[in-house]
Amino acid sequence: MNKYILSIKIALLITAMHTTASLAASSSHTNKTFFSPRPITLNHACDTTLFEQVNALNKQQSHYADFRATLFYTQSTKSVELGQYFGTNNKNSFTLFDANGFNGTPDRDLGRIIYNAARSRTTENTVTFNPVHKEYGIRFTYQQDLGKYSQGLYLRATLPVATVKNDMKMVVSGPNKQDIINYFNGTLKPISVGTTDARIPLSNARIKGSLSKTDIADFDLLLGYHFIDTPLHRIGINAGVTLPTGNIPTGSKVFEAVVGNGGHICLGGGFDYMEQVWHNNDASLNVTLALNYRYACAAVEKRTFGLNNIPLSDYVVTTSAQAGNNFTSIVTTPAANLLTLNATITPGSMLDGVLGLRYNSGNFTADLGYNFMYKERGSVELKDSVVDGLYSDLGTLDLDFGSTVGSLSSSDLLPITKSLIDTHVVRAQAKTHSVYTEIGYNFSGTTYPVCMGIGAHYEFATNNAALQTWGFNVKTGISF
Repeated sequence: MNKYILSIKIALLITAMHTTASLAASSSHTNKTFFSPRPITLNHACDTTLFEQVNALNKQQSHYADFRATLFYTQSTKSVELGQYFGTNNKNSFTLFDANGFNGTPDRDLGRIIYNAARSRTTENTVTFNPVHKEYGIRFTYQQDLGKYSQGLYLRATLPVATVKNDMKMVVSGPNKQDIINYFNGTLKPISVGTTDARIPLSNARIKGSLSKTDIADFDLLLGYHFIDTPLHRIGINAGVTLPTGNIPTGSKVFEAVVGNGGHICLGGGFDYMEQVWHNNDASLNVTLALNYRYACAAVEKRTFGLNNIPLSDYVVTTSAQAGNNFTSIVTTPAANLLTLNATITPGSMLDGVLGLRYNSGNFTADLGYNFMYKERGSVELKDSVVDGLYSDLGTLDLDFGSTVGSLSSSDLLPITKSLIDTHVVRAQAKTHSVYTEIGYNFSGTTYPVCMGIGAHYEFATNNAALQTWGFNVKTGISF
């Protein structure tokens, strides 16, 4: 009978995961900041296997507290797919040139980006993004049994200290290579106001080599209660809160290195379940289920927004000049300088689920399992005001006019209104599936038992708006 009940519970969990997963939509917009380590640290594979190891060892040895340290390393994969997210027209390698004399259409005309660019009409420029994300550090976990207050009650605290490194791995080729590189990293020479072809360099959403940040990646506190907790069965619930401790996005760079979840308080709860499905002498096989939910509350961040349906719109040149103004009197600035705005970001719901098998033989343990993570798109509300029509996107104007004197016409200008700003680009969403494995050993039979373990994971994303990663961890701990 227990096996039938277990099968039903597993089926229900898998169905719930699949149903939730189907809610996630793909995204091809640019300039989302990726938060890392993952917003929920509770059900990372290494945390779940650690919890199982602690639970089994403490019951065996009658210990009531446990302290663990886990070294971890994670790196992104599929750089081409991730580059498509930051590129345009679903490409990680896109062209910048003038279409005259070519059969094709450029992904973005260079003259829409660099004011009065001396671009070639016979050779195209190509920009390629192959982004790489790395995170590594140490995660401290402390678990305290509170059975003296109520049998089955426990407290767990998790604090990761992490270094996050992001690099867009931008490669530029073509006759305007150096100007394009200088433009994207914000070092293109400015031209003074009042001078012909006056321009202001890029100051936000810059792409400038490797970015790195080290900080505490949020503090997570969980209070749990097990209704049943025996070597054969366990079922429990928990309530938790995540307190932000890391840095907050500034919008100054693309693919910022953000440690933690970007400054959001998270509230939620979870469920865990274990069933021993086989045992023989000193060996046993357990099925473990864990499901944790967090709701990330609103917080103010600074993000770079785009313009609806305009490729690489945060990089097009803009001007405050109106129709009729002479070309020689206008001053241009990249749209990102104006569209990096304070906004109230509400990430919303985050779900993390684990379904695993644990094999125990004496003091040896081996784990194999599946980890599902989903983060909804959330909502965005601008805090900074945008004055309708103050700036205009030079969306159709050919700016390669040399010393020719002319004037702007209404067909050259596209007013930037609040309704044109695309808030969708910064609404973070993710859905991933991971497989993990881990082996461990408990040095029991001593006054203060010690455990060790080593594990690895490989994570698949369902679209290029989520990180795909691989990683490994090494842990050690002591019970007392």
